[in-house]
Parts: sequence; C-alpha cells; structure tokens
Amino acid sequence: MSSLYLYSIQSIAILLILFLLFLLLNIRYIEFENSGAVVSIKEYHPISITMLPKLYRQVEIPLTEIYSTEIQKKSQKLLLSIKSNTTGKIITKVFILQYLGDDNLQKINDSLKYSSL
Repeated sequence: MSSLYLYSIQSIAILLILFLLFLLLNIRYIEFENSGAVVSIKEYHPISITMLPKLYRQVEIPLTEIYSTEIQKKSQKLLLSIKSNTTGKIITKVFILQYLGDDNLQKINDSLKYSSL
C-alpha cells in the first residue's frame, strides 16, 4: 500500500472521530417545569455533571419577570425574553430544545402561553 493511501485513511478516520466527538458534546438533556409561579429549566449533558460542570445550566425565572416567549420549531430553540425589575432591561435567554418532538414543543409552548404572563 502506498503512503498516500494510508495518510488519506488516517485523515478520514480523524475527521470522523472529531465529528462524532462534536455530536456527543452537543447532546443536551432538558427538564422543563412550570409551577405556575416559576419557570424552571435545567439543561445538562447526559454524562455526569461532575465530569463536565460547564455543560450544566439551571435557570429559574419568576413568571412575573418573563416579558415574552417564543419557540422556533425549525431551529428547536426556546427564546425567553426577561425584563429585569431592577434595571428595566430586557434580556433574551436561548435554550436549545434538540431531540424534542413537535408534541413536546407544543406542550412547552402551551404551558408558557396559558400561564399568567
């Protein structure tokens, strides 16, 4: 076998491993809860939180501070616009809702829509 052939196989293998690693690191697990007074969203990686602490995020937002909500079904993103009571500024938080079906996205949308915003 020629060295060019081996080099191309190694290059393809390295690119495939990098692509799979990229996919693995982008997996997120979402827990959404709307208690009627507070919206709680936990986003983390399926691998242990102690191993990857940067891949964990928990947000609890009182419904009185939520200015608007939008779920983009094509990109599977939840956009929460939050109005700060102290500064008056509106901040948008983005949560990626990958691997959720249309029925789950609709449940989240209905939960936010029918809450007392």
